[in-house]
Amino acid sequence: MVASGEITDVDVEICEAMRTGDIGRLQKLLYTEPDRDINDENSENSTPPSSPPSHVKSSYNNNQINVNVYDADGWTALHRCCISGNLELLKKLVELGADIKLASRDGWNALHLAAYNGHRDIATFLLGTGSSRA
Repeated sequence: MVASGEITDVDVEICEAMRTGDIGRLQKLLYTEPDRDINDENSENSTPPSSPPSHVKSSYNNNQINVNVYDADGWTALHRCCISGNLELLKKLVELGADIKLASRDGWNALHLAAYNGHRDIATFLLGTGSSRA
């Protein structure tokens, strides 16, 4: 998982959220400043900012987090976004290195999942990023 450097608590939590397919928690982790309690539901600023804080960006830039981790059901966080219809988080995962061509253990790729679940906006985005090309 880690190419170099230390594993932080945030790194472990992000991997666990991706592994379990907890998209809500993943989104909170990717968009919350390190000194803010992500478990505080009464937080004044419940809407995440438009981009991840610097501690998350540096973890991904240093290849310390694998955003292509499969959960117990054989899905990645990207697959879960295609199922749930979360375009903004999907875009962020792609920006952070999610592989749009990975197939689930059942053979479904992100484009298949978006189309099957009726998420035309996600399918259009994926086509624009090249998921239809081999």
